Parts: sequence; C-alpha cells; structure tokens
Amino acid sequence: MKKWLAMLLAVLTVISLAACSGDKTENADVPKLFVCEELRITLNMNFIDADPDTYNALFHSDDVDVLVLREDKAGFDADMDFERYTQLIKNANQQYEIKDLLTDGNLSYYEYAYKGDSGDEKYECMAAMMESDKAYWLVQFFCMESDYSDYKNQFIAWANTIIFA
Repeated sequence: MKKWLAMLLAVLTVISLAACSGDKTENADVPKLFVCEELRITLNMNFIDADPDTYNALFHSDDVDVLVLREDKAGFDADMDFERYTQLIKNANQQYEIKDLLTDGNLSYYEYAYKGDSGDEKYECMAAMMESDKAYWLVQFFCMESDYSDYKNQFIAWANTIIFA
C-alpha cells in the first residue's frame, strides 16, 4: 500500500510540475500588465520584470526585451516639445544609423539595428517615443535582427497598449 501511495504521489508531482512549467505559445496569448511609474503597458505572460540598470524599467522575455526610459519635462528647456524630443533622440543615437521617423496612428517610432557587445549578435530595435503630462518616454522593443520582421507588428500592438495613469 505504501509503495502504491508513493508512486501515486510521484505521478501527481510530475503532472503538477508539467502543468506549472507553462508553454511559451500559450503564455503569448495571456495578457500581463506592467507598470513603470505612470506608464502602463500590456505585454504577455512570457515577460518578467527585470533589473533595468540605467533605465526606469526592463521587461524581459526569452526573445524580446522592452526598455523604458522616463525623462522629466522639467529637465528640458521650456521650448522643448514632442517633435523636438523625437529629433533629440535621433541625434543622440546617430551611431545606430536611425532611419526616418515612422508613425502608425498616434505612435511615433524609429527603427535601428545594432551589434551586441561581442559583435556577433545583431539586434533590431523599435524605439517608440511618447509624451505624458510630466515626461517624455522612450520605450524600446528589442529582438534579434533575424526575428524583427516577425515581431514588428507585435511591437506596434504592444506600444499601442501604453497608457499613462
């Protein structure tokens, strides 16, 4: 009887661990809200809140990173506006050969490629710029360069979930 009970418990443990491990494709369909100060963005369950280093937030998944930078309007000259902010971002990142400003509805963004620290990895980024009452925001969506065409529409969709509360 004890052997039978031990075997049953072992089987139940394996089943419960398999159920808890989750499937990335299933998690991709489950929305998950992330918060960075007044910014709210809906990604999916594949993302975790990670150490942002010099940014305000980093949301990480196996294939995509989302970096969030908040820049307080009080830190800029009084004549700074959103258009000038987008140009400032482009000028500050000339080493990446940023293309022209793109728009999708109310979303303004740049695309650029860069190499990782080792020089072997190539990444592509969609850098969305936004404005709240008190700040300008730079929200960057990164993935491997080879995956960018697969993710671009998803990046735009995620960027369009951003609200300021």
